[in-house]
Amino acid sequence: MPGESDIASRIVRFQKDLATLNDDTVFQKYIAFGDSYILPTELYFELKHDVSMKFGVHSTQVILVGSAKLGFSIAPDKRYQHFRDESDLDVAVISQDLFDGLWSIAFDYWNVAGDWYRGTHFRDYLFRGWVRPDYLPPDIQLANEWFEYFRQLTASQKFGPFKISAGVYKSWRFLERYQQIAIAQCRQSLRIENANDSN
Repeated sequence: MPGESDIASRIVRFQKDLATLNDDTVFQKYIAFGDSYILPTELYFELKHDVSMKFGVHSTQVILVGSAKLGFSIAPDKRYQHFRDESDLDVAVISQDLFDGLWSIAFDYWNVAGDWYRGTHFRDYLFRGWVRPDYLPPDIQLANEWFEYFRQLTASQKFGPFKISAGVYKSWRFLERYQQIAIAQCRQSLRIENANDSN
């Protein structure tokens, strides 16, 4: 695994680009394209290929996000926290068909059985254009298959000793918008820090 100094350098480059690039370009440069921080190019391709074959999507519709992709987190509650041994490999699958299928399953469940324990959380993410399978109704076959697949992928340790989990986005637009919220918050935080340093 690359060292702490490499992550620190990555953060510096990211912050420099925040000062000159718009949210869309930052998303494209750091999240949509490029290699993974934690996986060598060949292994990153294998992860994308394995997931794409399992769920019937193109490998370009499978990407790593979060600290496994960047080397650090941009989530507000973990901003600039380095990727660590206990960090997850967070996968985003971008597929309208898969998204609609999961949504349909959840709707059919709700239509028969009513709301479920995590139904509110499920709908919150659905509104943002993505499905978190861990918020699907209980005892749904596809959800069980989903978790068993990623459990086995994790257990194989083919991609290291990291837990692998995934969410499904309806389109690139929703993934981009979701990530741009964190990017914009990073930029705002940096501006505040710079303003404080200059005072």
